[in-house]
Amino acid sequence: MRRPSILKDAFLGLGVLVLPLAFLSIESAGNNPVPGPLQGAAAKPSKKNRYLGVKACRSCHKAKNKGNQYQVWLNGPHSKAYKVLGTEEAKKVAAKLKIADPQKSPKCLKCHVTAFGVDKKLKKKTLKLEDGVGCEVCHGPGEKHRKGRMRAVMSGKVDPKVFTPPPPGEIVTRPPVKVCLGCHNPESPTFKKFCFVKAYFKIVHPDPRKKRDPREWKAMKAQIKPGCKCRHAECGGYVDLKKLEKKKGK
Repeated sequence: MRRPSILKDAFLGLGVLVLPLAFLSIESAGNNPVPGPLQGAAAKPSKKNRYLGVKACRSCHKAKNKGNQYQVWLNGPHSKAYKVLGTEEAKKVAAKLKIADPQKSPKCLKCHVTAFGVDKKLKKKTLKLEDGVGCEVCHGPGEKHRKGRMRAVMSGKVDPKVFTPPPPGEIVTRPPVKVCLGCHNPESPTFKKFCFVKAYFKIVHPDPRKKRDPREWKAMKAQIKPGCKCRHAECGGYVDLKKLEKKKGK
């Protein structure tokens, strides 16, 4: 039996769902003029905090001792989100919706590329459509973070071998669930059940330098139930260990 291509796997939603045509109307985005996955991102773009593209992230997040987050992204479906729109499968779905070219339609691009709809002044030329759903979709624009980390290392105050949490407001370290739901939702014509926790463990890219309590992930994984019937991320989320312990103590 022929093994499906990586792009076809991404299209069909294997791994973490990559929606070929995820429709989140601008009206439903409230006061946020940017539709899609940018909703809910804590770090907002500005003239001093622009979108840089994945290559800028790669310069620091490709090291094995840091977890090689770039490679995890590259191997996953999000990196192929734009390319998948050029497949025959995507074109067939688009044709039914009277969309001539999925790779040019705002209805598709808003969930398949980074920073769609954002003012060009807030995006550097290094940000490419071909990168698909990059790091900055979930973590927010990276210019402030990149400059901040470089200054910290150059000053000698930060040892790159030791994990140092970035200051508040510099970058989104833990994207809220609603960022994922901006695109992984029933408004897509190819939507399938989306269990946030199950999807999370297929793309998670931790920094091994950071000490973590194993109980946290164990508690999160416990939320994944056989035959998950959730329709739109009702299947759990992040775990607060303090609240968990308090609940057990009652």
